[in-house]
Amino acid sequence: MRKIFIKFQFKIIFLIIVLLVASPKTFSQTVILDSVEGMVGDSLLLPNALVRFNIRINSGDIHYSGITNGFRIYSPDGATWTTSRGDTVGSMGGSQFDLIFQINHFSSDGVGADTIGFGGSALFGPGLAANFNEVVYQITIGPITELSLGKTICLDSTFYRPSGTWKWAGPEGFPTWDGPYCFLICAGVDSDSDGIPDVCDECPNDPLNDPDEDGICNSTDNCPKRYNPAQNDSDNDGVGDLCCCQYRRGNVDFDVDNKTDIADLMYLVAYSFHDGVAPRCIAEADFDGSGGLKPIDITDLTKFVKYLFSTGFPPELCP
Repeated sequence: MRKIFIKFQFKIIFLIIVLLVASPKTFSQTVILDSVEGMVGDSLLLPNALVRFNIRINSGDIHYSGITNGFRIYSPDGATWTTSRGDTVGSMGGSQFDLIFQINHFSSDGVGADTIGFGGSALFGPGLAANFNEVVYQITIGPITELSLGKTICLDSTFYRPSGTWKWAGPEGFPTWDGPYCFLICAGVDSDSDGIPDVCDECPNDPLNDPDEDGICNSTDNCPKRYNPAQNDSDNDGVGDLCCCQYRRGNVDFDVDNKTDIADLMYLVAYSFHDGVAPRCIAEADFDGSGGLKPIDITDLTKFVKYLFSTGFPPELCP
């Protein structure tokens, strides 16, 4: 009898291991804020306007027969708006979840915090298919009151009543959420007409602002198309070291005409073999664009000669 019991225990343990190994993984599902309509700049909202949050869900490689996702819109510093409404877009809804699909609103008056829940369950319907990846939820708030200037509105995930969980069913999965997302409310004069009021604009007189996101306004950035917060300019010519190369490589002697000619080749030969003066711009002298710790080598000279005296290819483009 003891042997039978031990065998039975072994079978149970083996079955549990098999189920654990065979069970689908539940960490690949994601819910993200895909886009925001009514936002200006990177994270600014305007008063007297509607704001729409578009939310995308990705099921990963697993099929789900049920979902419950809740979202909370709130202001940590007392901003107010008129109302909040949730809706769906695309295929999300009763066609997927035929047993029940509901959108519930809890306190949607724009005061304190509003919660909106999306929930559905499929009986014969397809549910949430494997590899589903679409924008499906829309949450619209507003208009935002004028008294909310300088304050913040945030969107985050939250438990959805009555289930009290943020999950998908059949099999059970708990999707990730990379929030909260917070937005500053701003208004006023916009001197450079870039859609960002001056009081919230880090570059109020520059409509291009900071395209390379290095913290330097485009109009004063010595290398506006490349990330260079240090603004290094070794020769003080107003062009940052990272941008000293102009259009194509090859102007090794860095003449003002930006020509690639025999003088550049002689400069490169002198530097490579006779301890000549180092080029002011290594990126310009790196004819083949090899980069690395030793960007200038015999290959650059070979390609340079072929380009100048035969049918070689032109220099590589600057970075």
